[in-house]
Amino acid sequence: MNNFVQKKIYLFRNFLLNREDGMVPIKTHNGNFAHCITKNIDNCFLAHLGVIDQNSAVKVESTRQSIPTGNFYLPARIGLYAISENNTSKWICLDFDGKGHKTPLENPEKEALDLQRECQKKGIQYSYLEKSASGYGFHLWIFFSKPISSEKAFLLGRALLPENANVIENEKVIQIPGVKAIEIFPKQKFIHNGGVGNFVWAPWWFNSKLGGGEFLNISNLIEYAPDKFETIDENFIDKIICEYTKVEKKVPVVTQKKILKNDKADNECRGSFLNIINCCPALKRLYSKCLKGYVPSHFEGFSLYNLSLHTKDGEAIFLKDIPGWPATDADVRQLENYKSKVYLPITCQTLQDNGICIINKDPLFSKRCFGKNPPLIKEEGKLKPDPQYPDKKLWSEQSPIRFALGAKHVFRKKKSISDILNHSKERL
Repeated sequence: MNNFVQKKIYLFRNFLLNREDGMVPIKTHNGNFAHCITKNIDNCFLAHLGVIDQNSAVKVESTRQSIPTGNFYLPARIGLYAISENNTSKWICLDFDGKGHKTPLENPEKEALDLQRECQKKGIQYSYLEKSASGYGFHLWIFFSKPISSEKAFLLGRALLPENANVIENEKVIQIPGVKAIEIFPKQKFIHNGGVGNFVWAPWWFNSKLGGGEFLNISNLIEYAPDKFETIDENFIDKIICEYTKVEKKVPVVTQKKILKNDKADNECRGSFLNIINCCPALKRLYSKCLKGYVPSHFEGFSLYNLSLHTKDGEAIFLKDIPGWPATDADVRQLENYKSKVYLPITCQTLQDNGICIINKDPLFSKRCFGKNPPLIKEEGKLKPDPQYPDKKLWSEQSPIRFALGAKHVFRKKKSISDILNHSKERL
């Protein structure tokens, strides 16, 4: 094995590999290609480099039941996970897509070089430009002196993105936000137990086109093989993230759209998000878990987001306090879409049906949670039942917002809502 190959193995092992497995497309017995998580990463990397004869078989130990363990004919190509099993990252990679993608950048080379210059302005002296395997796009790599939390890596990537970038869509050049035009790895702040997250193709693939898969000298864009990757320190990363979140607030913030008026919505649904949370034991438990780092499930997250949109300060609190929401560009688009549809406040029954609110877990609240209440109107500064709706069939289902607004009228003998919650907790 020559020194050139040994150098790449050293860089692969010490700088690029976040975990001991990698995503590898392998050829199965029926002739199709499938993605496999393999533990036999070293042999696959040699095949990725083209060192192992591609006509020979390489043993792949699959951890996916759908892919049988055995010998498969490669060409192998390794994908590098951006996040380790412990939610840390050794690097970030910014991906500038070129020709062959659905919405390619108009000039990926220019965008990559501009961003690298921006990195230097921010004090990041070491970043590495790689031409992607297609020969049309680019990857910009930044390495850390030691693994940092994947959340910090995610935020650093966001901090470096340009505000806008030009892409080609339907044969026309349009300008879109940089967060949608340029991919960042890692794409999310965390992975769940057993998850792997997203991957980016490793450099040096033997089957790359047009000089792809190689690192380029910034001054003249000539291929070269780095002896090592210079790194940046975590303290410096913290400064960039701190400045970014304090001044620019681009991480990733759902577009601030005015919530459309909905005649069916409660007129009183503009109170404080935390006041509503603190009056619902089920949501308070969920929110408290989130503050400790718990990433809510799909339904749990949307339940909190729904509530946030019906309060005066909720959306900002949601984006600040709820881990992993949003975590990817797709999440941002999904939240934007949800927001535009102006859903009514989530009901207690829906929370119970989906296991967030457990029936009879909080005895003092059960009757109030199950019952319907008349729509309220404000007269002389006080909320009263609306006389236009005497028929209980027309009354809305109970919701955490209606509950919070009426809780103080129900438990008159209690000094405060916190007393109610504490008393309920004692009864568990």
